[in-house]
Order: sequence, then C-alpha cells, then structure tokens
Amino acid sequence: MRYSDFDILVEKGDILFIPKFSLGVSSTIANPYFGMYSKIVELCKLSLPNYGMQLVFEDKSVTFCVNPETEQKDVGNLFVEPLVRYLIFSTYLNYNLVAGPKFSRSNLNTIPCTDTIIIKLSRFSERTNDKGSIIKVLPAELYLKKESVEDYLNIINLELYLAISYYLIGCQNIEYFLIEFYKSVEIIKNYFGNEKIFKSCLEPFGLDYVAYKKFKRLANDKRNPLNIGRHAPKKDTMLSFIDVKNLISEPKSKQVFEESTHVCRDLINIFIHYLKAES
Repeated sequence: MRYSDFDILVEKGDILFIPKFSLGVSSTIANPYFGMYSKIVELCKLSLPNYGMQLVFEDKSVTFCVNPETEQKDVGNLFVEPLVRYLIFSTYLNYNLVAGPKFSRSNLNTIPCTDTIIIKLSRFSERTNDKGSIIKVLPAELYLKKESVEDYLNIINLELYLAISYYLIGCQNIEYFLIEFYKSVEIIKNYFGNEKIFKSCLEPFGLDYVAYKKFKRLANDKRNPLNIGRHAPKKDTMLSFIDVKNLISEPKSKQVFEESTHVCRDLINIFIHYLKAES
C-alpha cells in the first residue's frame, strides 16, 4: 500500500510521548521502513540551540537530546511532540516515539553536525505501454533542512499543529482519509474566519482554489456521495464506492486519493509559508 509519492509503510498506533528528555535520558523515534538502502540516513545531528535541543539521525531513528538546563524550563519538551509530527509530515517516514539510546555530552560532540539531513528513500514510477501499466521502484532522496525545521518551530500554532495531526491520522487510518484530510483543510480555512479572507490571503502563496473547491465538493457531495464521504447518504441514494484496499490499482479510487492528498499537503505547506511571511 502506498500512502504518498514515497513507498512508506504506515503503522497504526499512537505516538507515545515520554516527558523526560536529556543528554542522559534521550528518546528515539524508530521508523518501521524497509527500503532499498543499507541506511536511510547516515549518522549526523541537527543542532537547534534556540530550542535547547539536538536531533541525532541515524538510519531509521531520530533521537531528541534536550539540554539539561533547557529541560528544567520545559522549553525543549514543549516542542517535542509538534516536531515529531512535522518530521513525519516532511520526511514521509512514520516514526514512533520510543525509549532510545543514551548520549553523553562527550560522545554527542563527536557526531557530525549538518544543516541538511539527506534521507534516502525510494519512490514509485508508473509507466504505461501496450501491455498496460508498469510500476517500478526507483531510488529517491529527500532533504530536510535545518532552516525549515526552525521556521516551523518559530511559527507553530494550534491550527498548523492540528492540520498536520489530522493529515497524519488520515494516513494511519486510510479508510477515513477523506474525512481527516477534510478536517486538516477545514482547520486552516477556519483560521482566517471565512472563505473570502482564506482565498485572498493564500492565493498569493500558491493556493489552487479550483482544486480546493473540487475537494470540498467531493467530501460533501449529497447527490452522488462517496462511501467514505463526510455525510450519511439519504434514503435511496446511490453510493459511489472508493476501494480503500486498492487505492493505487483501482482508477477512480486512485484519482480521489491522490487529488485529496495533494490538496491537503499543498495547503499545509502554503499555510506554513503564509505564517512565515506574517511572522
């Protein structure tokens, strides 16, 4: 099952939040991904001094190391869960928060520091010939930049946190993807108060209003409702069925899923750019 342009494996389950983080007791987000590389990420760290933490990346894990002096003020811990969700959203890797290895100050200092995390994934490439569609898995790289992480932490608010959270819930519970993606889009629209202001504020940042309206009609359609839509059908109304077990192979299901995903992800990224410009 593919849940994005990348061949991630999404596990069902909650993200467990462990409140104590320090250089002595750190926590690792372990990812269940099985890809085509020996290591997804080479050992490196991302330093976030303004937030009193360092993120140590290695293969399928990210370890949060919060400075003891910062931990006493609970500043670092405050940003851990929102940052976990942003990492999942940005990297297409479904990390789970679990107990992790211990880092002393001395061995943490020996880990190479970088401003760009290179994440080695793979992605599907679909080609069509006279025999039909052929899907190949090709290597691909993602780049997580320190600047984007800091920008997110600088502008995070309740609406952005919830928008990403709803999107991830839809990914983890794929039979409800349309409902959760809609909530993600709706919470961003609600931030602006009404649709007119929403449209005027976000179109300069790339909002595709036509695609947005189409997505809303799809989720709310009462004349030709989907079986996964937001509303129960009226009596004697014909349902259109989306096959959530074959979202890639069944043409209509694939179209609905991909269009919904693009609208949701694009709007979250546009909202981030808007908040950054307004900060």
